[in-house]
Amino acid sequence: MRVGFRDADDRLVGPVYKDGAIEGVTFERRTKFIRPLTVREDLPPKPGTTVYRVPRNVQRQRSSSR
Repeated sequence: MRVGFRDADDRLVGPVYKDGAIEGVTFERRTKFIRPLTVREDLPPKPGTTVYRVPRNVQRQRSSSR
């Protein structure tokens, strides 16, 4: 996902999308995990569906670039 750079007053320094958006100048790209969800819980999962579980001891890491 794109994350816009902000100034000291927490205002965007430039556009994040479309004309004028410059990667590394007005925005940066970050990875964001979007948790899969079940939309129809009343139906069984599709055949071949793999379910992964993240261990509780795994901690998030914050990006140090800003």
